[in-house]
Amino acid sequence: MDGIFVSISNEIVVRAVQMCLDLGIPVMSINAGYEDSKKMGLIHHIGMVERSAGYAAGNKMASMGTFNKAFCINHAPGLEGLDSRCKGFEEAMADLGILYVAEIAVPEDNVVGFISAVEESVQEEGDWDGIGMLLGASNYPSAMPGTTELKERHEKFVIGSFDINDLHYQAIDNGNILFGIDQQVSLYAVYFVLFLKE
Repeated sequence: MDGIFVSISNEIVVRAVQMCLDLGIPVMSINAGYEDSKKMGLIHHIGMVERSAGYAAGNKMASMGTFNKAFCINHAPGLEGLDSRCKGFEEAMADLGILYVAEIAVPEDNVVGFISAVEESVQEEGDWDGIGMLLGASNYPSAMPGTTELKERHEKFVIGSFDINDLHYQAIDNGNILFGIDQQVSLYAVYFVLFLKE
């Protein structure tokens, strides 16, 4: 059977997917677009349920580190996946009785801008003891260099993250990050082929 798979990241993609469905083309979503996939009745969605993943990340952070104020760092506000991760994290903080202060919008590729945005949002000097942060994604160019620099300036805050890369592994080994959540995206295409054959 022929078909396509697509990451549904915004309304333009939703309209394009609907056009494919109207033409009778089988469509499966991957990575982003779980809610839209359900609404349109696609064959499958392959990927994390981002809001649930954000909630689980919040619980994981609380089990590994001590903090009483929480922030979510978002490199792409408006992108459904990252927004949902932050929303799930916020819900976990509420259930745990930890103050969720804010979602912090940071630039994708500017380390200085990343650091500035986070420090302006936290508005505290010193080592940031009692501060916890969830990094919505570590695969943006500013993410790991910015996080590493922040840890050098404010060594006691705790941070967990989505995504995995070489810099992220180094940060975990160095104790700068508590954990990373890997979606195993390399398997997405394999699952697509298997599901399409059903």
